[in-house]
Amino acid sequence: MKRTKKILLTLISLILVVVILVLAVRGCSRAPEYAEIEERFRSLVEASHEINQLFFGEGLPTYERVYDPVDELEVYREERVDEEGNSYTFIRQYRYIEDQALGLIVAYKKTTETTYQYVRRLNEPDETREPIFVNEEKGWYYYSIDYTEPTYEVYYSAKDPVDYDYILADSKYGSIAELKNLAERVYSKAYLSSVYGSMFDGVLSADEANVLGLSPRYMEYTNEDGETYLMKSNTYEPIAVQKNVFDFSTAKIVRPKNAQKVTVELEFYPEENPSKRDTMRISLALENGQWMLDSPTY
Repeated sequence: MKRTKKILLTLISLILVVVILVLAVRGCSRAPEYAEIEERFRSLVEASHEINQLFFGEGLPTYERVYDPVDELEVYREERVDEEGNSYTFIRQYRYIEDQALGLIVAYKKTTETTYQYVRRLNEPDETREPIFVNEEKGWYYYSIDYTEPTYEVYYSAKDPVDYDYILADSKYGSIAELKNLAERVYSKAYLSSVYGSMFDGVLSADEANVLGLSPRYMEYTNEDGETYLMKSNTYEPIAVQKNVFDFSTAKIVRPKNAQKVTVELEFYPEENPSKRDTMRISLALENGQWMLDSPTY
């Protein structure tokens, strides 16, 4: 009798252990309720708007691609004779300026001078004054003009990468490391691994016998002086990334879902078109104890 009782107690203990283990496993694999991740989800979605624009939209602002005027100087030489009959070489350095309001302006100076004089080219004579030069064959008339050239903070040179423009010095982000740091506070590693290739590394794709290369959108360029600058591709075609306004009151967790990854479904509308309401599903992944966005929000 005692032995039977002992066996029974042992079986009950084993059953309890199994039940506890099953409940523990189920508890560990249980997907969270939306209320448990709501605050984190809201903050991630709001933070994602900036990243979406930086990566897929217009991106960081750049300096206008204006070349240093010194690099565009040309030299005009002409053999002339002065009033005393002495021969000399007339030399002027010049360059062209396309002014939106005035048309073609020619800036010129002697090689020993630092300041320019300016003439405006017209396609017909100005009867009120004398031109300083006429090209009768082409019908061009050049007249002196008081002109102030626009100035720029940064000038490009022929040595700069032609497909990339410099990011503004006062930009919020000035390096690839800073952009990655921003993104990695919001998006999962798995999602970013599919994005970083086109953003920072460049992508190779096979096209039958050829291998085509896609240059990265952002790169760090080191010039001859050893100075490193962040640049943005001027050939990359940005996506028209709209800022979505999400109605978090409609959010709910749907399948697929588990303890490591969940899907949140909620309603949204484009900021510029509130009447165009729709539904979006956004994935989140658990990384190092923190929920991270695992899909885009645009």
